[in-house]
Amino acid sequence: MALVALHATRRLPLDARAIPVPLMFPKPAPRVVARAAWDAIAANQRRSVYAAVDRRDAYRCVACRKPADPRAMEMTRHGHHHHITFRSQGGQHVTGNVCLLCPVCHADIHAHRLTIAGNADRKLTIERVTA
Repeated sequence: MALVALHATRRLPLDARAIPVPLMFPKPAPRVVARAAWDAIAANQRRSVYAAVDRRDAYRCVACRKPADPRAMEMTRHGHHHHITFRSQGGQHVTGNVCLLCPVCHADIHAHRLTIAGNADRKLTIERVTA
């Protein structure tokens, strides 16, 4: 007798019988918090952190001091919330790790022409990389 995946049973000959077999590996552990609830918690936290950062940075880019309002419709005034230590590298979503940047400075950071280090609540070190 051979094991056959359930979706492959449609291709079995008419005289074949499918016998259910219990799985040989454990089922994944259930999530403690449902995905939708986790997303709602994360969105509320994100909004509160961003609002605190906007107030702290006075709606200005921390690198060049140009106006940077995340709610602005004009691209030249639109602000970006930047994680100093990227979240993909373990950076937390807290005010000390988020700063407000204008679109040009934000693009410069991701192009490695500008570096920002430190704690945004205390002191940041901002350096322009010159070629």
